[in-house]
Amino acid sequence: NGVQKKGREEKEKEIVLDSEPSIARGQHEDITQTSIRSAFDSLPSSAIVSMACCATGSTRGYDELVPHQISVVTEERFYQKWNPQAKPSTPGEVSLESGIIAGKLALNRLHQELAAKGFSQVYVDQVDVDVVAVTRHCPSSHQSVVAVCRTAFKNPKHHKYPDEVPPMFIPGKIEEVVLEARTVEREAGSYGKDEKSINGLPGFTVEIKEHIQLKDSRVVKQAGVTSRGRSEFVQEIVFERLTPGSVIAFRVSLDPKAQELVGVLRNHLIQFNPHYAAGSVPDQNAPEILKTPLTQILARLTLADMNVLLFRCDSEEKEDGGGCYSIPGWTALKYAGLQGLLSVMADIRPKNDLGHPFCDNLRQGDWMIDYVSNRLVSRGGALGQVGQWLQAMFGYLKHIPRYLIPCYFDAILVGAYTTALDATFKLMSSFVQEGSTFVRLLALGSVQMCGVGRFPALPPLSPALPDVPCRSNSITKQEEQCCISMAAGLPHFSAGIFRCWGRDTFIALRGLLLVTGRYLEARNIILSFAGTLRHGLIPNLLGEGVSARFNCRDAVWWWLQCIQDYCNMAPNGTSILQCPVSRMYPADDSQPQAPGTVDQPLYEVIHEALQRHMQGIEFRERNAGPQIDRNMRDEGFNIVAKVNPDTGFVYGGNRFNCGTWMDKMGESERARNKGIPATPRHASQTLPKPPRQLFMDGSAVEIVALCKSAVRWLVELHKQGLFPYATVNIHREGEDKCLSRCITCTSLVLWAGSCGQGPVGSVLWGASCGQRPVGSVLWAASCGQRPVSTDEGPEDDQHCTVQQQMIYHSKLTVSYEDWNRNIQNNFEKMFYVSQDPNDPNEKQPELVHKRGIYKDSFGASSPWCDYQLRPNFTIAMVVAPELFTVERAWEALNIAEQKLLGPLGMKTLDPDDMVYCGVYDNSLDNDNYNLARGFNYHQGPEWLWPVGYFLRAKLYFAKKLGKETYDRTVFLVKNVLSRHYVHLERSPWRGLPELTNENGQYCSFSCETQAWSVATVLEVLYDL
Repeated sequence: NGVQKKGREEKEKEIVLDSEPSIARGQHEDITQTSIRSAFDSLPSSAIVSMACCATGSTRGYDELVPHQISVVTEERFYQKWNPQAKPSTPGEVSLESGIIAGKLALNRLHQELAAKGFSQVYVDQVDVDVVAVTRHCPSSHQSVVAVCRTAFKNPKHHKYPDEVPPMFIPGKIEEVVLEARTVEREAGSYGKDEKSINGLPGFTVEIKEHIQLKDSRVVKQAGVTSRGRSEFVQEIVFERLTPGSVIAFRVSLDPKAQELVGVLRNHLIQFNPHYAAGSVPDQNAPEILKTPLTQILARLTLADMNVLLFRCDSEEKEDGGGCYSIPGWTALKYAGLQGLLSVMADIRPKNDLGHPFCDNLRQGDWMIDYVSNRLVSRGGALGQVGQWLQAMFGYLKHIPRYLIPCYFDAILVGAYTTALDATFKLMSSFVQEGSTFVRLLALGSVQMCGVGRFPALPPLSPALPDVPCRSNSITKQEEQCCISMAAGLPHFSAGIFRCWGRDTFIALRGLLLVTGRYLEARNIILSFAGTLRHGLIPNLLGEGVSARFNCRDAVWWWLQCIQDYCNMAPNGTSILQCPVSRMYPADDSQPQAPGTVDQPLYEVIHEALQRHMQGIEFRERNAGPQIDRNMRDEGFNIVAKVNPDTGFVYGGNRFNCGTWMDKMGESERARNKGIPATPRHASQTLPKPPRQLFMDGSAVEIVALCKSAVRWLVELHKQGLFPYATVNIHREGEDKCLSRCITCTSLVLWAGSCGQGPVGSVLWGASCGQRPVGSVLWAASCGQRPVSTDEGPEDDQHCTVQQQMIYHSKLTVSYEDWNRNIQNNFEKMFYVSQDPNDPNEKQPELVHKRGIYKDSFGASSPWCDYQLRPNFTIAMVVAPELFTVERAWEALNIAEQKLLGPLGMKTLDPDDMVYCGVYDNSLDNDNYNLARGFNYHQGPEWLWPVGYFLRAKLYFAKKLGKETYDRTVFLVKNVLSRHYVHLERSPWRGLPELTNENGQYCSFSCETQAWSVATVLEVLYDL
């Protein structure tokens, strides 16, 4: 930072490669300096080393210019004796006149002074092909020492060096010449190797002067004072005798005006760190905005404002008409906010890399400085005030010497950033405020992912809902709602139609909003998505509601889980059940309705979602075709989601669509996987033959558990008087139904009434235990006959002698309590893969290849997919742990740990599986069906968000197994999370990625930071 010179890139390449040995090779066993270069080069090379901010040293052989190798193995001679009065011709003795000893003494004194007085910053400048300038700078006093060294790789007697040395411009005021020295020849006879002592070349010595004024220098011809721009007070140095082998060192101070400005700037920085008090000067004419501490200004910001101040990636900024700052010849910053700058400076700071393009950009002009402040000023309001504060601070910055700008730019931004973080955490829960550094870094993911763009991403909430944030539309000037929305991941899912996804939002909402105490924002997101309910489903791709796609089966269950979590975690949380929901689609075929046209309490919407599932959901997506999905086959647009009354399990889908989070759709025509889901977890398309099961059933394990969690919760709410519904009704249009419950297994038995026939493919009596209903009724007697055709139902209840009477009607009723019990009774029977090869519950033992695990699905269209080991059962263990036997759960978790746990994420498929591939490359298009165009997205790559559920499940069941097991598990959890902490600290995105390739390798196709990755890891720490 002490010397300015342009056009040196090519010369720098030329010299750096040659100069490396002079610094790296100084051992006895190495070839000597004088044998590979001229003796004239020893002094300037030593000077370059002495200016380094580290320990330095050399050998007597180097300093005394010994021209041959000294072997530590065979050498038996001693070095020559020290005698201050020794003459060059005196045999066996050395003095200050020998070799470069006098120069080394002066350089060592300078080196020691620089270290003792805190000259900790170093800048190296390649001035010319053989001229190197090294600056040591003291960041507190802003004094510098600039050493200019002219190397002499070749002997000047035999090599023609240029007579002219380019002038140099040294910012500041030159106080003195610390030293000037050069290697010269003298008459001392030729060299002869002394047989008694190790001797050097006698014909060289150093001419040196120390602590002289610039006017007394013999090296400098003239020194003119000039200025460049409004802040450049520089001295132009023209050299006269900077001969090859010469060194000159200047002591430089700031000019008085710059010293005053720096002092004022330091005075304003004291609010961040008291060490700036040294050298500070009171500001007599401070701008009004600087009279208010930044802490007070930042206290006016909301967390949505903090999203703008700290983060926002390029896509988010472009939506507002801007973009992230790009450094010419280097790259664009990751964020437009302060984190984008701080991430770069965090790499520069420990290396003191003042030659970085970032620092160079700051020195060359005010573009980056103006970008930071103007971006905020233009927004007005509280953010505009922060921008004005930065603008005022930068006003001083622009008028200090350019070489100091990187240092004080860093100081200003670090102060503003850390103050902003403190203000941010004060707006969050006590868990965050009192949490570790790791907790706080993860909590920042809440600010990173949640913000308000130029166009609100969420559908409007009901006008009757209180405490909804609003703003004036910049174009229409009308008031509009401005609720935060959650980006799924940065940078790929951050803006426009691809920002908000139902599944991603509600997997991440507990960690990012509830754990961090952002209850109002969580409420608004829950209610906004509730308003888009259609066909009993929550959208996958939100598309502001009007362009929503209702093509996933799990988003609605994650939504319900978040409502449950909100009720349990937020103060007076169950009040959300009474909040008005503005229904955008009151009926499946409705056009989008204006906010407030049809309002319902949230509990009604919840009940509708479950009722529609029990009734059965079956529809075709609107606008089906390539205009909404270019890879989907036509059949894939047909959506099915139902509940099996025999098990209570949710099932659905078909072999051409994806309904769960493992939703990769084939894209390669070449490999012939286009339009084929890579991970089929949906219902079988052919009904099983009797008597295997009553209904088709393709049930993903985590959806079954989420459903169980929801109905269990609703049962509890009903008992507390907080939810008015105890049952769901099933309406069968155009036919009568006869429903009975088996006394043995409590399964519902459904008969088609008017025809007298049972369902096709059913067991005679339909119950999962294989028994018919017991007792006697008018038309279903204990003789074992099935119901007969009749136009009338039972005359009265007295005709029924069974414990649970048979009903004959077109409306069937199922209680939430029965639904809950049904799932509980059937889950382990259907999902657990027993260690017993003769387990009667296992209907397809030939497909089992791992025992002691839980199936990934039940009734998939490709039956072998049910038995694949994947991490989804660990999710089920967290949301509905009551479904699992403790010992079985622990065994399955240990297998998952052994087979699926990676450095950061969980393998999405067992590596023993024949289609496993752990490297995701979405650009690869070849003939490989299993890999082309990233077909293996969920077939091996290690996703981060399931790790959170795996670790939480381990903690839950470890606690059931006793203190010793729990303590070991806590150790495992902390060990796993330590890797996430390291990644989070080192990532310029300050986040956790969507996924990695096998064994934690970087995946370039992954989002660099993903909402659910950060959220689920934060939930683990919350559980701890």
